[in-house]
Amino acid sequence: MPPERRRKREPTSKPATASAGKSYPESTRRRAKKVKRAADEERRAAVAAAAARHNDDEGEQVAEENGENDQDGSPVGEDDPTDNAFAKAAPVRKAGKKGKIFADKDTMLSLIDQVTQMEEKRISRKLDRRSKVDRIVEVKEQRASEKRKLKDEKLASLGLRLCSTSHG
Repeated sequence: MPPERRRKREPTSKPATASAGKSYPESTRRRAKKVKRAADEERRAAVAAAAARHNDDEGEQVAEENGENDQDGSPVGEDDPTDNAFAKAAPVRKAGKKGKIFADKDTMLSLIDQVTQMEEKRISRKLDRRSKVDRIVEVKEQRASEKRKLKDEKLASLGLRLCSTSHG
């Protein structure tokens, strides 16, 4: 290329930084990194405390075997820190997708039993309802037949009376 076409870059008013394309100001990013570092240090301290407790537990077992414990069971010459903020280290969870849970034979059979019990209850309720309706219908038919008999008897008695009065 000809030398006249090459131009040197002129310095811009802003100094070139790594945060030119970032949406947050550099101070915020620094603060976030600082917070993240502090959290990492706390996590490491908790893990170290848990490991130390584990080692102390093993030491207590050895001391118990050798008879080097006080009357209350604590090792001789050691202080028991009770105000440790990281006394319980959080369990480490595996990252990633959780696996599928497949049903075994027992759970499938129990599900089938539950479904059949529900169906049997539903069917028994339907049958009970149907038998109640049938009983009600029978009672109504009996009452209607009794009414018909009474009506026929009345008509028969009136018919005899009519017949007897018209002849006489």
